[in-house]
Order: sequence, then structure tokens, then C-alpha cells
Amino acid sequence: LAFRKVDQIDPKLERMRDQQQGILEETGELDQARQQRPAGKLLRSEQITVSSLARLEQQLGDELAELAGTLEDVSAIRFALEDASRRMQQVGGLLETEQVGQDCQQLQQKLLDRLDQVCSALAESLASSLPDTSAGMKAGSTETDALLQSPAELQLLLLIQQQVLDET
Repeated sequence: LAFRKVDQIDPKLERMRDQQQGILEETGELDQARQQRPAGKLLRSEQITVSSLARLEQQLGDELAELAGTLEDVSAIRFALEDASRRMQQVGGLLETEQVGQDCQQLQQKLLDRLDQVCSALAESLASSLPDTSAGMKAGSTETDALLQSPAELQLLLLIQQQVLDET
């Protein structure tokens, strides 16, 4: 069951990752356009675009939080998804106030990196579980236990820990 859940999450997460990439690219374009103007202001049409991006970012954050809620409570993948959801809400707040500069774009890039890490961990977890998961399990363990102990998930935890250390 746990692997089926992860298998269902993977395509949704890939779609969200692609949408996040698009938001980052569009934010960069808006920032470049803003910087080329003498007053450094966004045009009305660009303000509307930024407002739409903010709403999309917050919707993605909500969707990601909901997706994370479908996973086991003690999961590095769930933790990473919840972290990404919080970052999406933070980016949405920046975009609401028309902040499209480097701070916003750096936060978006970190968010994108986190989504890439989770996608990679999911892909590795799925790949390592496909052949015959029951053969490699100890007596009494479950598929959920195998997922929680996967090397990919441990690698994700290490990446999260490194990011926390870098930010502090």
C-alpha cells in the first residue's frame, strides 16, 4: 500500500515541480522587465500577472500540504513536502506584495531544489521496491517500514540537514 501511494504521488509531484519551474521563470522575466524601467515599477499588466502567480503558488502549497498528509506521519518525504508547502506559501506572500527580485527568486530556487530532491528520493524508493519487496524484508516488517528505511529517504534527510546547517 505504501509503495502504491508513493507511485501515485510521483506524477502529481512532477506536475507541481514543472509548475514551480514555470513560476520561477516567469518571476525572473518580470524582475528583468521591472529593472529595465527607470522607475523600477511593474506595469499594470505585470502586476496582474504577479497576482496570478501568487495565487497559483499558494494553491500549489495547499495541494502539496494535502499530498503530504496522505503519507505516514514519520516520513522524511512527508517532512520535505510539508517544508516545500510552507516555502510555497512564503513565496506566494512575496509575490502578493509584488516582490519579484532576487530574494523571491532564490527562495523559489531552493523550493525547486527541494522538489527535485523529493522526486529523486521517490524515484529511488520506487526503483528499489519494484523487483520483489517481500524478499528483502525481515519477518514482521511492512512495506511502510521498508519505505521509511529506504536509502533514498535517508539521503533526503541528509540533504535537509545540510540545508538547515547552511541556512544557520
